[in-house]
Amino acid sequence: MKKKLFYLIISISVLLFCYNIWSLLDRKPPNVFSEGCSTELEEFGTNSGQGNIVGIQPKVSPIDFANETNFFNKLDAYLQEAKQANYLMENTVVLFPEYIGTWLVVAGEKEGVYTANNITEAAKLMISSNLAKFLLTYLDAPQVPDRVKYSLFAMKSAEMADIYHRTFSQLSNKYQVTIVAGSILLPEPIIKNNTLKVSKGNLYNVSVIYKADGKPYSEIIKKVFLTSDEQPFTKSSKINQLPVFDLPIGRTSVLICADSWYLENYQYLDSQKAEIALIPSFCSSDGKMTEKWKGYDGYPTPDDVEKSDIGTISEQNAWLKYSLSTRSKETSIKQGMNVFLRGRLWEMGSDGNAIILKDKETKLSASINGATIVCLWL
Repeated sequence: MKKKLFYLIISISVLLFCYNIWSLLDRKPPNVFSEGCSTELEEFGTNSGQGNIVGIQPKVSPIDFANETNFFNKLDAYLQEAKQANYLMENTVVLFPEYIGTWLVVAGEKEGVYTANNITEAAKLMISSNLAKFLLTYLDAPQVPDRVKYSLFAMKSAEMADIYHRTFSQLSNKYQVTIVAGSILLPEPIIKNNTLKVSKGNLYNVSVIYKADGKPYSEIIKKVFLTSDEQPFTKSSKINQLPVFDLPIGRTSVLICADSWYLENYQYLDSQKAEIALIPSFCSSDGKMTEKWKGYDGYPTPDDVEKSDIGTISEQNAWLKYSLSTRSKETSIKQGMNVFLRGRLWEMGSDGNAIILKDKETKLSASINGATIVCLWL
């Protein structure tokens, strides 16, 4: 019996040793130094000295999130191009899209994660190569419908937050501009000692704004109206927790993607005397904007929406009819911009033209299958 037990312990030890070796292999993907953006640049209005909003729609791929160097280089290349176009100045606010930080969940993973055929395959490899950490996170997860997705993001959240914070802090300081840093999924995030921190608890889709000196504003923006894809593992915030910031361009609010579709958000921001609305978004499908609109996702259709539009008008026309352009009309918000994440993440494509609100008038950026930098002069 003792001999069998001895061999069993030896066998388990060998298996664990081999697993640990396998888990650690191929975790150093090459650094990718961006060759430049090859971007479409567009300007709306002229420089009156009142400042500007620079919306960046970066074209990304999984390897851009493999490590901090790749992530920084990708975003830095766009800001460098904006600087060369004379778009960056003391009273500039730069807007990045939704989920720009979320895909840092794959940072430091095995190379196969970045070359996987689809996101499900990538997630399975992540789980199998981080099994102990994943299981501990899973067992400690809050009671959410999808504990697997929750645990994937929660187990990587500290690393994600560190890379996201350092990158945007450095970029804002380097270019001396205010940056609305898109969004990222994090559990119970807070700003402490000018640093983004996470702890155990619910996941939120959040955005952080960085000042020109690299320090973050203390208030974190949390998404209120979650999509049906987010609801099983992410928690929603409350409308009265939406902050308004005194930025160099004026009283500014941030509505994360779907939040821009709900009138009650604008009514609350109007009560807070917001003048500008900035909207980071992500549309994860090629050609989505030309498809028929399927209606509101995750919540009942508001009473003021024409039900006949569902399945009739295009997705893009729905954005124009039921988001920033129309929802802000009866409010104090006169200027704004909505940008979308572009590129290909595993099997997921992307779509979306930047939507610009200038003095209550709506404009649309050019439709291209690539990166865009849009400058709105106020």
